[in-house]
Amino acid sequence: MKENLLNVVFYPPDRKNSPGAPRLDVILRDPSANQSDGDDFPVRVSMRIAACEDSSEISSFSHPWLYGESQQVCAGMMKISTNKKDNISAFTFGGELDIDTGENSTTLSLHSSAPILRLEDFNSIPTILANEVAILLGERRADELPHMAPYERHLVCVDPLTLYCACLKKLKAKFSEITHTETPSLSLFYIFLETEIDSLERENLWPDNLQDLEALL
Repeated sequence: MKENLLNVVFYPPDRKNSPGAPRLDVILRDPSANQSDGDDFPVRVSMRIAACEDSSEISSFSHPWLYGESQQVCAGMMKISTNKKDNISAFTFGGELDIDTGENSTTLSLHSSAPILRLEDFNSIPTILANEVAILLGERRADELPHMAPYERHLVCVDPLTLYCACLKKLKAKFSEITHTETPSLSLFYIFLETEIDSLERENLWPDNLQDLEALL
């Protein structure tokens, strides 16, 4: 069964160990609609999209959306804002965004080969994973300064599942060198990394000859 909160639907994971959803739907409405009935509903979604073949940009989607029916989404944080100024945060490794605009609402459907992470509890596996991946991407971006074109080109072109696996590989190496005995959440996170990599390998989803993250980006 899908989880529905404020017209935000994270679809159930397609694998037992997966930390996120293969699809996310958000139904956007005009912020002035139905203010009197007390409903709390999404009015804006911000995410990183491909601006062209070799660059990306943060874009904000609202109702009505009149600028195309699909977008390529790049890896990065997502923010879903509601009419009551609440925020729902997520992280994606990239994917395809389908956009359907009707008279009263605009539906965004993000599909990805890598888990779409919903960020809640600071110590939850999805939140730790998203924060650690954001650090990795920030480090790669900083390494390429001041010449950002190659990094942006690779970010736009990289396959979401391949990027996800490369990040898992990098994080496993990083956390294998850290003592976790006094930090239960990090200990559980390292166990997750080992289990998730094993799960992907057993289901033939782990890429052959996987490049290191530095080579991908």
